[in-house]
Amino acid sequence: MDIATLLVELERYIASAEELSLVKVAFQIASLAHQKQRRESGEPYITHPLEVAHILVSMHQDTDTICAGLLHDVIEDTDYTKESLLKELQYLHGYSFSDERYQNIIHLVDGVTKVKQENYDTKIIKATLEDERIIMIKLADRLHNMRTLQFKKDKAKRKKIALKTFNQFVPWAKYLGAYKIKYELEDLCFQILSPDIYQKLKQFQSVIYETAILDLNQRMKELDHVFLEKQIYYYPKVKDVYGIYKSGYPPLDTDQKKQITEEMLTDETVLKNVYQNYKTIPELVQLKIIVDTKEDCYEIGDYLSKQNAFSLLPNTYYDYIQYPKKNMYQSLDFILNELWLPIQYQIRTNQMDLKNCYGNLYHEDTKNKIDFVSRLQKLIDACSNDAEILNCFKKLATTKICVTTLSGEKILMDPGNTVTDFAARIASTLPERMNQAYVNGVAVRKDYVLEDGDVVVIKTKELESTKNINVGYQKQKVD
Repeated sequence: MDIATLLVELERYIASAEELSLVKVAFQIASLAHQKQRRESGEPYITHPLEVAHILVSMHQDTDTICAGLLHDVIEDTDYTKESLLKELQYLHGYSFSDERYQNIIHLVDGVTKVKQENYDTKIIKATLEDERIIMIKLADRLHNMRTLQFKKDKAKRKKIALKTFNQFVPWAKYLGAYKIKYELEDLCFQILSPDIYQKLKQFQSVIYETAILDLNQRMKELDHVFLEKQIYYYPKVKDVYGIYKSGYPPLDTDQKKQITEEMLTDETVLKNVYQNYKTIPELVQLKIIVDTKEDCYEIGDYLSKQNAFSLLPNTYYDYIQYPKKNMYQSLDFILNELWLPIQYQIRTNQMDLKNCYGNLYHEDTKNKIDFVSRLQKLIDACSNDAEILNCFKKLATTKICVTTLSGEKILMDPGNTVTDFAARIASTLPERMNQAYVNGVAVRKDYVLEDGDVVVIKTKELESTKNINVGYQKQKVD
């Protein structure tokens, strides 16, 4: 990655010459500030902030965030102060913007700068209350550091960093809906903490892909033939390595869920469970189908599900396009039993896919972002020290609502889910047919947020039988 390549990618969604020149200036400052420094890999240090900026560009972040990504280590690792960095940025850019604009960039840089007197992890959380972009920069920083962690010579330190990433940054990414970052961080940590098992499962992953590729290719050719006029992109994949490992691990009790340990990641018996029961691993093989419009999603989804109704696995069809998840996930998902292995089909537009990859970190969807800042504020207000803040923040990512119907079926949902969200999980058409909902015997709106211990009754327009639902919180590590 170099600055020219970064600017080309940035120009895909930011066309302003002044905005691009600001990024060039930020790079110029960072390059000069770090010119005598090198990473443990032997590369010039500037390669790190450039890669952080590249990750932020892939999320379609704004110019200020990109600049802060380029400058994020300048105050911490060089002789620059906040004041001197501000003056240099303004001077080299010709004072083209307001003072407030330049100060905002320095504020972002300061938010991710370590200060000896502060608990750095808690500082990040508190700074995020003022500007959510700070946690985006930190996640991008940690992701690139994990990609290059193998160059760190101290093995014990490598493992310590990987464990911290597992137990802190993975929950952060999950809570924000940034699943692309979450899955990559999990695999990178797993590779450091359990290299032997990782390599075995990596080989197993390849075998599964080779087994499923015939079905995948046949299905892709079929769709291209049936929908000649549509532009369709296909992304076949097998579940991530850590996801495969986790599928073979026994359910964790409450204490285990609080912290992932190295011992949990080196359990050889899990491999036997995976090898013996691989056909039952949820979403082991996936085919992501990217199309131009929402209408295309439904047209292809209807074709596949109706043409293969006999092989559609029960309770696997979810219309997350009309009823998105709280983390902004949108897709038409279902699983078909193919010749060799079940395949999960995920049909979505490119815009939906970007939101699914980066969730609350995806810059261009500001209207539909989850309101995690207000929840963070309530969390911090209820905590008395830094340790409590970190523990409570992790709980935000791992807590689930356990919804139980009278028939005993349990459904895990996110806190903040509404009566409509639950209805959509029961059946994709139920929200449209829902006439009235009652919570604890009182009529409520369809957007009523379910809370711990609620009992819900849903009545449909067709006067069908009602459903009583017991709702309670359950701590569960669920993707």
